[in-house]
Amino acid sequence: MIKINKSEKPQILKENDKKWTAEYLIALKKTVPVPKHIKYRYQNSEIKDALEKETYGKCAYCESKFNHVAFGDIEHILPKNKNARPDLYVEWSNLTIACEVCNRTNKKDYYKPSDPLINPIEDEPNKFLMSCGPFIYHIPGSRKGEVTRIILDLNRTELIERRKEKIENLLPLIDKWKNETNLTLKKLLYSQIKKEAEPDKEFSFVIDSYLKQIGFYN
Repeated sequence: MIKINKSEKPQILKENDKKWTAEYLIALKKTVPVPKHIKYRYQNSEIKDALEKETYGKCAYCESKFNHVAFGDIEHILPKNKNARPDLYVEWSNLTIACEVCNRTNKKDYYKPSDPLINPIEDEPNKFLMSCGPFIYHIPGSRKGEVTRIILDLNRTELIERRKEKIENLLPLIDKWKNETNLTLKKLLYSQIKKEAEPDKEFSFVIDSYLKQIGFYN
C-alpha cells in the first residue's frame, strides 16, 4: 500500500456533490431501499477515470493492477451505509479505487472508529506497514497496521505469488547491475531497476522495500 496524492475533484462532483449527498441522506431515512439511481450515482465514468488515474490503475490497498481482468470498484474508504459515514457518500477525499477482493470480500462495510484501517489518502502507509520479501507485516506495536493487514488479508496466496514473481524477475537485472564495471551501463541499469519501485508500478511498496533492504539506494 502506498500513499495516494489526491487529484482535483471532478467537475461533476463540484457541481453535484452537496445535492447528491442530501438526496442520499433523505433516502436512507425512508423505510424502503435507496433507489439505485441515487445509491450508485458515484458510479460515473468521469469520477472513475479520475480515481484510476490517481491510483495508477492499482488497487489502493493491495496495489494489484486489475484492468486486464476486472473493472475495479469505486471504493468508499469510510463506508457510506447509515451505520457508518453516509455524510461522506460522494466526498472526494473518501473515494478511491479497489480491487473486488479487497473491497467486496475483505473490507466490505468494515467501520470501527476505535480500530480504523490505514487510510491511503490521509496516512503514510509505511508508518504502519513493512515488507520482507513478498510478505507484508505491520510495524511492531502498530495496531492500525495489524488490523489493516488482517482485514484486507494482504498476505493472501495470490498476492504473495505475484509479489514473489516480481522480485524474482528483477533479480537478474540487479545481479547484472551489481557486477557491471562500465559506469555508463551501470547507471542505465540502476535507472531501469529504480523504475520498478515507482508509484505507477504494481506492488511498488514491496519492490521499494526490497531494494532498500539489499542496499540498492546506497
